[in-house]
Amino acid sequence: MPNTMPLDPCPTHDAAPTVAVQAVPFLAPSDLAIARHEVLDQLGPSIFAGLLDVDGVLRYANHAALHAIDNLPEQVLGRRFDTTPWWQACEHSQRRLRQAMASAARGEASRFDVRVATHGGATLSMDFSLLPLRGPDGRVVWLVPSARDVSDREQAQHDLQLTRHAVEQANDALLQVGPDGAVRDANAAACRLLGVEHGQLLRLRVADIDTQVDVTQWPQRWRALCERGSLRFETSVRHQEGHEIPVDVSVSLVTSDEASFAHVCIDDLRERRAAERRIRQLLAFDELTGLPNRQLLFERLGATLQTGAQTAVLVLELDRFKRINDGLGLLVGDAVLREAAQRIVAAVRNIDLVARRGGDEFVVVMPAGLTEAVQIAQALLAVISRPMMVEGHEVHLTCSIGIAMAPADGDHPDTLVRRANAALHQAKMLGRNQISVYAGASHDADPERLRLESALRHALRDEQFELHYQPQVDLRRGRIVGVEALLRWHHPTLGSIAPDRFIPIAEETGLIVAIGEWVLRRA
Repeated sequence: MPNTMPLDPCPTHDAAPTVAVQAVPFLAPSDLAIARHEVLDQLGPSIFAGLLDVDGVLRYANHAALHAIDNLPEQVLGRRFDTTPWWQACEHSQRRLRQAMASAARGEASRFDVRVATHGGATLSMDFSLLPLRGPDGRVVWLVPSARDVSDREQAQHDLQLTRHAVEQANDALLQVGPDGAVRDANAAACRLLGVEHGQLLRLRVADIDTQVDVTQWPQRWRALCERGSLRFETSVRHQEGHEIPVDVSVSLVTSDEASFAHVCIDDLRERRAAERRIRQLLAFDELTGLPNRQLLFERLGATLQTGAQTAVLVLELDRFKRINDGLGLLVGDAVLREAAQRIVAAVRNIDLVARRGGDEFVVVMPAGLTEAVQIAQALLAVISRPMMVEGHEVHLTCSIGIAMAPADGDHPDTLVRRANAALHQAKMLGRNQISVYAGASHDADPERLRLESALRHALRDEQFELHYQPQVDLRRGRIVGVEALLRWHHPTLGSIAPDRFIPIAEETGLIVAIGEWVLRRA
């Protein structure tokens, strides 16, 4: 049981809100989702992390959080976060969470101390944060809760009033500071944090330690402490070797008959900051190749297009990559994707952006005219076609590339990538290992066609397609020798849509590939 001493039943002191992180959520492919979970599950038993949708529904919780309540994922995922077992120990903490969820949905970050329930009736005091993550359009699309067990810190703060021995055993840095800002006492953890001996530390003042306070500012901070009784803030402290360490500081005013002093508890934030960086990395970068993922691609492409500069978007797809996975296995397939990613990055310029959109598809964004874009595309065809030695296998690959230009072909990320994808499909129709430049289409602005295209994108997801089977008969023998699968689309409001209306759209947009895979699986 983490807490063996009585604690304040419902902590109420707040921390200064952290800055909302600009990130890009997405529904990750299965390989990225697995990698994300593995990283979050390795953050340590004292760090809880999760992911909520904008409605406050829990979509993911790491191993440490689930272990604390002895629950399986299916017992808590899909429930509103405030109704899960963690929040049943303290009504005040539950109310604060609901307020924080409402604030996060508006883009405001929150941080405060909470008491959460664990299995067996025990509770943990935790330093809790709720960060909103924004999409490329600026709207909040995910909420990221994280919590760190601070029971040891509270234990140390309590025991400091009892015995010096408890202070020395504390994991957090503890200082006693006088009204003049001089350090009167410190525990071993404070010495380790700052890299100094105990005697050296007792010769320092707050201004020598806190990077955000100088000698003239200390009296103002002391007055604020005397007025409020306690302070909490984030800052950086100076290590003896010169580098700065991010910390969370809790200060309490201790007054006796003889004197007053500040009891300072310093919590090293390096582990939390590293965990937050890992979370942001997982949400924005492809775990397999290390390249920006689809969502970060659209964010950066959007920023590039806002400059109005001529920009080329190249969509590159490895030809017949599925045969690598099927014939040599997924491990070899992953190694081939990593090698392909490295070759693409090496073939373009430092100012160009290379992203993996998923599967065997890559996107290159470059500030360039069409002539230069085609030259780089030709170089990409050449580097991909070179034999690869992977896991003892000589692998031969080619790729197809579609090119769209901004602003000529569009000034919105989705439009440009869609049109580059249409050009890619044309390159594949020409026999693969080809480059195709988007040439435009007279029906681009046709409202009816655009409506059908949008509906077609939902048809696969919503299972609107059907297969009808037509027998093939051997007339000489008078018996059925096979069947032909015919694709039919029945839209819930548009009714039955003829193949000659939707198949050309599927071919142009590249959806024909996904539809073909669906037909093969269903047939």
